[in-house]
Amino acid sequence: MCIRDRDTNTLFLAFKVGTVNKKNIDIEICDLALKVNLREKNKVIFVDFLKPVDHSNKGNTIVVIDEFLKLTIIKHEGGKWESLSPQDLSKDDLRKRRDESFARKEEEQRKLLEKKKDLKIEYDRYATTEQMRLDSQERELIAGRKAAEKQKAEDEIFRDLNERAEFKKEKEKRSDDNDIFGEEDLVKESEIIDNVVPGVRAPTAMKLEFTEKIFPNMATRETHFTEAPLPKARKPVTGAQGEKQETGNPLFLKEKGDNFMKNGDFLSAINAYDSAQRRDPNLIEAISNRSMAHMRLFDYESAIRDCEVIIRFTEGMPKEQRESDEKLEKMYIKARLRKAVCLTWKGLADEATSQLKALAEDPSKQVTQEIKAAIELELSNLKERIEANRLKLLGDRALMRGDLADAERKYEGALNVSEGSEQVLANLSLLKLKKGEFVRSLALLERVLARVAKFGRVSSTSPAPHRRFVFKLLLRQARCLLELKSLRPALDAVNEALTLEENDEEAKGLKRTIDKELTLIEIEEKKGNAVQLLKNGEWAQALPIFDECIKKSAEGEVLGYLALLANKALCHARLQQHDEVTATCLRGLTLIRSNRQRVVSLAKVAKDHDEKLKQHEIRFLVRRAHAYVQLGQAYSAKSDLEEALKLDPSNNEIKADIDGLKQALG
Repeated sequence: MCIRDRDTNTLFLAFKVGTVNKKNIDIEICDLALKVNLREKNKVIFVDFLKPVDHSNKGNTIVVIDEFLKLTIIKHEGGKWESLSPQDLSKDDLRKRRDESFARKEEEQRKLLEKKKDLKIEYDRYATTEQMRLDSQERELIAGRKAAEKQKAEDEIFRDLNERAEFKKEKEKRSDDNDIFGEEDLVKESEIIDNVVPGVRAPTAMKLEFTEKIFPNMATRETHFTEAPLPKARKPVTGAQGEKQETGNPLFLKEKGDNFMKNGDFLSAINAYDSAQRRDPNLIEAISNRSMAHMRLFDYESAIRDCEVIIRFTEGMPKEQRESDEKLEKMYIKARLRKAVCLTWKGLADEATSQLKALAEDPSKQVTQEIKAAIELELSNLKERIEANRLKLLGDRALMRGDLADAERKYEGALNVSEGSEQVLANLSLLKLKKGEFVRSLALLERVLARVAKFGRVSSTSPAPHRRFVFKLLLRQARCLLELKSLRPALDAVNEALTLEENDEEAKGLKRTIDKELTLIEIEEKKGNAVQLLKNGEWAQALPIFDECIKKSAEGEVLGYLALLANKALCHARLQQHDEVTATCLRGLTLIRSNRQRVVSLAKVAKDHDEKLKQHEIRFLVRRAHAYVQLGQAYSAKSDLEEALKLDPSNNEIKADIDGLKQALG
């Protein structure tokens, strides 16, 4: 070993170690000793220093070169040493002195590690505090910008509030006006629609080309047998155009229409009479019966046209021939009487009166005493109908201008003068609906529908005026039932209305509303069962029920949706599924904050609604904080609790949770 002082502050040591790798040499320097461990040679060298050295100085160097280990060590205090090691100490004293030196170094290293650890914790705490401060500033900045944007949007939206209100009022007025039934509805729609019901398609013969078998009536797999084939079926007798003889007979079609009339199937009867009249234009009996079918379907315009055909046909014949044909003369009288009745129902009272008076004065033998008595009765009732119709028109005008009290008086007066028509009852039901008298409106609607049902079933192929009339009655009935919370009957009524007008948007919207109400009731029932399971501690059984309710719920029902999410989070917490708790709470918090950003809806949200939103937000923050604690994310838990405390500063439980976290974090 070579030893020398380079200067008063430096000590130089050199050891001959031979050929060794520096990685296999362990060197430990402390204030009064040096330990060199040559692992390749299983050799340990100890050096005791006379005076302390600075073992932690960065100027200390270790070099292995030319088979020598060279060390440069900085002295703790400057000056020349008399010797490298103490000369007046025994081996035991030197060993004790050396062990104490190594123990001091180990203690220093332990304290240094603790200091580094404390510094790291302090730095992490400082970094978290700064990050929370920056996040808080960013949230405040965003909240301020959102508030400014919200105020700007509110100013723009409500700037034209009066114009929007007037537009909505005018739109509702137009919608109400369209619901008022008048005699012009029947005339206009009847003029547009001439032939609503398509005619019966004429059957035709079709020739199919195919390869003829040897035995046409025998299966192919059996054609090798020698037995004779079965005889061919006899072909039906067809007419000139390939139609079956019986279906092409106008008398057969007329009789078929009569059977439909007896069974109340007026649409099929009209189709059959149309087919008979096309094959025999002079078959007046079919036209006469068809006019009656149109009357039963309230298609008065078509009935009048058929009656006029019969009248023109009969009046165009010679008088002697017409009077000799008793059956034709009877149909002529019936046609004139039916035309007068149809004019009465259309509200053309003056024309109907002149028609009836002319018929009463007809000298024909077919104008029997029975018919004259019926005419006299109709004329006596016509005055009442004229007065009732006048009151109905006045009531319609009052209803259109929004004078409900005057309209009600006019409609009630019309019913007192005469039994009233279906249109008076229908418009009176609309008035009761506007006044909120749903039970009374529903009773009137049931009365009208019962009277209409006597004339046969209405379908999508019924004449447009009658079909539209029944459609509006059913739609109004569904609204009344919805207001009275009779949801199943309301759904049946709107479904029946959609069978008449399947593309009507108003009916579709009403059906969606009823379906939504039914879904809410179903959700409330299932939610009640799940809450009971939750109270009984059966969390695993309650969780799938809450999931099902959430899937069926709409996020538009904010408070109910948030309550389901809160209960779901509680189930996950009880089942120790903390990741699911954080995910569910995040979903609820996102919904709350997005709901608050809806400018238009915020203007209409009541204070109690906003307070409930805040309570849900606190609940989600606290439950997520507890889940973060279980997941070992203490700083995230602390952030959630502090945000919850801002919403409810007087909540002692949240304060206690924050104090507990602070103690845990040191």
